[in-house]
Amino acid sequence: MRGAGIRLLFLILFPGIAFSQIRTLKPYSGGGYWGGSFETGVTSFFGDIDEGPAEGGIFKNNLAFKLKATRDFNSVFEISGRLTYGKMSGIKIRGVNTSTTYIYFQNKFTEYTIDFVVNFVAFLSKNENQHFLVLGSVGLGLIDFQTTLYNGIDNTIIRSYGKGEEKATTEFVLPLGIELRYHLNSRSAIFMQTTSSRVDTDKLDGMPGNNNRDYYNFSSIGYTYKIPMSTKQKRLIQKRK
Repeated sequence: MRGAGIRLLFLILFPGIAFSQIRTLKPYSGGGYWGGSFETGVTSFFGDIDEGPAEGGIFKNNLAFKLKATRDFNSVFEISGRLTYGKMSGIKIRGVNTSTTYIYFQNKFTEYTIDFVVNFVAFLSKNENQHFLVLGSVGLGLIDFQTTLYNGIDNTIIRSYGKGEEKATTEFVLPLGIELRYHLNSRSAIFMQTTSSRVDTDKLDGMPGNNNRDYYNFSSIGYTYKIPMSTKQKRLIQKRK
């Protein structure tokens, strides 16, 4: 009987102990912080040459990295400035005997973007201290790139942009993204993100001429470190409202 009583007491107390530990982690995603993020992932291309990555594989030709600074104003809206650097590539094979049907491109790019981010979960729940968030973003920026188009039969260069004495080509870019974010605690979060970008040129794959725009996708995983605002800063923001 004594042993059964101890087990019953443990079952009664354990939930209280567990939930009290969880509560000490709050706030998770409450608004009002600066954040810095690092992420890495792979690109994929959508344009004239989009039947897969160039020979050598995704991690050789399509690896990219991103640094991001975020200003969170409340539990709903964020503004981020980001720098993305990486590679993208594509290949097109139609037949095996003519060079015009076996081509590939390789590209290096740097993108500078400002993103406006919305927390969709905040519209569905009044609790600001959510572990898990779903966010959407829309941005505007510039992309600098250097592209080389190759003959896939003998690997000779067909044309290039931004190489040698020619400056890197700079174009406007419009990214749209979706992010799944999990807050580990009040200071850090991990996330998965995918962003599709419309580039205001048809030269991204070295195949201009059909008067349309090229697109690429960047799928990544990352880590965010947050610096919450002080109580004084939050009070000043509330007064301004």
